[in-house]
Amino acid sequence: MDQSAGGFALEVWTPRLAPLEGKILYSFSSPLHYWSENGTRPRSDPMTLTPALLQQFCVQLESARLREASDAELLALYLDQGEPTPFRLLLQRHAGLVWAVAHRVLQHHQDTEDVFQATFLLLARKAASIRDRSALASWLHGVATRLALRLKAQRRRALIPATDSADGASPGAQLEGRELQQLLDEELQRLPEKYRLPLILCYLQDHTHEEIAQQLSWPLGTVRGRMARARDLLRRRLERRGVLLALPAVGVLLAACSARAAVSVELLAQTGYLAVGTPAAARVLSPQVAWLLEDSLASLVGSSLRRWVALCLTLMLGGLGVGVLGSVTPPKTVQATPIASAEPPLPPASDNHGDPLPVGALGRLGSTRYAHGQEISALAFSPDGKVLVVGGIDRAITLIDARSGKVIRRLEKPDAEIVNGSHRGVLSLIMTPDGKQVAVVDRKGAETPAMLRILDVATGAVRAEVTLENLGSKGGIPLAISPEGKLLAVGGSRKQPVLLLETATGRVALQLHGFSGIPTGLAFSPDGKTLATSISRDPVVHLWSVATGKERAAIPGSRGGQTALAFSRDGKYLAATSLRGLRVWNLGAGQEILALGESIFGQPEHVQFSPDGKLLLVAATTGCHLVDVARQKVLRSVSTTRSWGIASARPAAAFSPDGKTLAFAQRGGQIALQDPLTGVDRRLDRGHRAGITALAFSPEGHLAASGSWDRTIHLWDVHTRKSLHRLEGHAGAISALAFSPDGKLLASASTDKDDVGVHLWETKTGRRIALLPVRGILVTSLAFTVDSKQLGVGGINTPLEFWDVATQKVVQRIGVENAEFWAFLCNKDGKSLHTMGFDVGSREARGLLATWDLATGKSRATFEIPFSRLARFSPDGRLLAATGIVSTGLHQHEMVTTLYEVTRARPVGTITEALDRSALAPQLFARQSCMAFSPEGACLALPGKGGTILLWDVKANKERARLAGHGAEVHALAWSPDGKLLLSGSLDGTIHLWPAGGKH
Repeated sequence: MDQSAGGFALEVWTPRLAPLEGKILYSFSSPLHYWSENGTRPRSDPMTLTPALLQQFCVQLESARLREASDAELLALYLDQGEPTPFRLLLQRHAGLVWAVAHRVLQHHQDTEDVFQATFLLLARKAASIRDRSALASWLHGVATRLALRLKAQRRRALIPATDSADGASPGAQLEGRELQQLLDEELQRLPEKYRLPLILCYLQDHTHEEIAQQLSWPLGTVRGRMARARDLLRRRLERRGVLLALPAVGVLLAACSARAAVSVELLAQTGYLAVGTPAAARVLSPQVAWLLEDSLASLVGSSLRRWVALCLTLMLGGLGVGVLGSVTPPKTVQATPIASAEPPLPPASDNHGDPLPVGALGRLGSTRYAHGQEISALAFSPDGKVLVVGGIDRAITLIDARSGKVIRRLEKPDAEIVNGSHRGVLSLIMTPDGKQVAVVDRKGAETPAMLRILDVATGAVRAEVTLENLGSKGGIPLAISPEGKLLAVGGSRKQPVLLLETATGRVALQLHGFSGIPTGLAFSPDGKTLATSISRDPVVHLWSVATGKERAAIPGSRGGQTALAFSRDGKYLAATSLRGLRVWNLGAGQEILALGESIFGQPEHVQFSPDGKLLLVAATTGCHLVDVARQKVLRSVSTTRSWGIASARPAAAFSPDGKTLAFAQRGGQIALQDPLTGVDRRLDRGHRAGITALAFSPEGHLAASGSWDRTIHLWDVHTRKSLHRLEGHAGAISALAFSPDGKLLASASTDKDDVGVHLWETKTGRRIALLPVRGILVTSLAFTVDSKQLGVGGINTPLEFWDVATQKVVQRIGVENAEFWAFLCNKDGKSLHTMGFDVGSREARGLLATWDLATGKSRATFEIPFSRLARFSPDGRLLAATGIVSTGLHQHEMVTTLYEVTRARPVGTITEALDRSALAPQLFARQSCMAFSPEGACLALPGKGGTILLWDVKANKERARLAGHGAEVHALAWSPDGKLLLSGSLDGTIHLWPAGGKH
């Protein structure tokens, strides 16, 4: 340790982490490095830390590494050193598995809690006896199953009702489902360990094959082989017990068991205290848990130790007056009340909807339901309408429960890159009629060939893969499946014909030749005997015999070619879209019955008949349009355009098989569900339906406001994570939000040019009380004066205006007509303000940092700094953060954020991040949308790569932490007034609540 003035150089050696790493113990971001075990010094100089930061730094270092450790490593640390942190991480990691197993058997909340606690208490006491520590998930599944069955049997003997389930299904259906899942759990436990473990990790804990291989140190081929063998063994065992299932159905049944209910924060904390032996925690152990523990421990030890086990439990429960000597019948469960402890509780494992939270997050406002994560480019319903199959620009495939919106499974995907531009990622997908497979056409980039993959729905395994000729950056690839599901038709190019492939094998069954352009539309007739094709720039729709491959007929269409085709369910009608509009033919009569012009649809790329044939769905660049075929008119249209500045995706929409629901993709990878005729929302969750664009905390910190691309604003209770009010009225995405200092009002503005106005809302009731008709095209910033009487509005091509809230009139204008104000701050003295803007009238781009006198509207000081359209002031007015892009070579850029001292415009720090070509547009737009200083100005939060959040220590000019958990770029950030919480909103529609500094 090399001490110097004001601090010391620290080279960290952490022996306790040695079992977790081979040679290099750990490495944070440059220039901080650590010694390796062989004594080699890293290249960069050691980081200089003050003594006050030493303890905090070491805690963060160990916590970050522990969260990446495997089950076996955490168990080893817990057993070797006896510290609580590794065990609590295991508790949080496996809480959902244990709860789900217990609840499937018991169907009773309180009994499930007791089995949950008993399972982890047994783990704490019997961890040393686990032979294969990498198989901890399997061990916990077995213990939870046995304890739940034991308690269920005792309940039956005591004639105590043991169910509180109420899911709307009939009692018979509930019983049948529970018994089938119970049989599955029992037979799963009878499988050999090498087969049971990968099934549990894959289906019950949602691990991919690659993750399982890494965790168990097995070759990937071994994992896949044992998975297939395990499913077959499980199917045979179930058949012996009278349950007849096809092999794919075993995987579906296992996947259905992976649903995890919410485990309360109190239960997690209480179980953790009990397991690690906190003295005060012993008083909260319920008698039923004590009975389960005694019964289980006594069966694991010899008779000479049995009395000792009972005695220990008796002493532990002495405060409750519960004796557990000898054989004990479980008494009526008493709801235990946790008592205060000096140890902080574990962070919640799930949100209000029961979905898991990112590591380190404290909560989620809203829901991740009905979301893919990245922009959606294709979607379809399963044949039974229960599942939505979604593909995105990241080439990933997500299976979503159509009723609840919960992610059922994410199928395996190859390495993907997100490229700015259209026709990347998943181009088209379709499910087989039996629902067992999904066919996907995707492409990684403009220079790579397209791939057709046939995936197994239950396992994600690739059944067949066909390389398709690269069609260039502007080509889409149509896909269709025959009604019986045996044939797949996929479009080619001028050099590659339309291919008809066997769905089971991917083998080419037939080729259609004679095209003069690129195929753009494919559709099988309902009887499967005819295939309709359309070609780019070909005004004719061709009908082919599937049996012979010969052309049957040609129908004159629109000049310039058709873009999509669809048959009605009865086969009487054929619809075709083109750049010139929509046309429908009656095939029996041989005549055209409908024609709508191009101005309605823009560029249509998908068309589909409703099951009854009365409606047509046209998905186009202008949105989703529903057409009444008989009346020949558009009934209604829904905007589904993609986020500005983000890689675009093809329009995606579909009717449900019963025709009662319309699903379509929204901004930020969100899925909307509506009644086709009325537009009534069918989604059950309450939250935003698109990416987040603005966030703000109320002055007291108990309320938060969020704005979105869906044009709505939500007012949230921060403590309960529930939406209090949903505010509607804007015509565009929300661009700015601001609470008044007294907390009574919320101001909001949007990006739509037809919505040139600032709305004022009453925070208590959610009622809009005023609309201020501002003159700017785009409002970029809002702020109230300290007395809450005036509202400042900054925007493009307009002076900074201050409006009187009571009279709703402009009382002052600051600046010139052709200026742009991207950020401003009303100082707490109430007499001055700082602005960061841009002089549009100058020949060269100039960023202007200015200080103004509020009383006179005159400038006190003005400084020129490098131009930037993103800037944020620290709340105390001392610092300004401004971001710009610097080109470092061909297709090479750096994003540079500079920290300035406001009074002298002197640079005091820089934050530099390299940008790769594929991520330039998303990251640039994200950084140009949000930054946020903590209240005291000591930390700056700003978007990082891949949906991360960078926390920058302003004084030390170093990275403090990096938070990860969003599926897309972060576009909104806000600190709580006390600086203890950080809100982050992403284009994927999620809002996460984090502790300050990224730690709890």
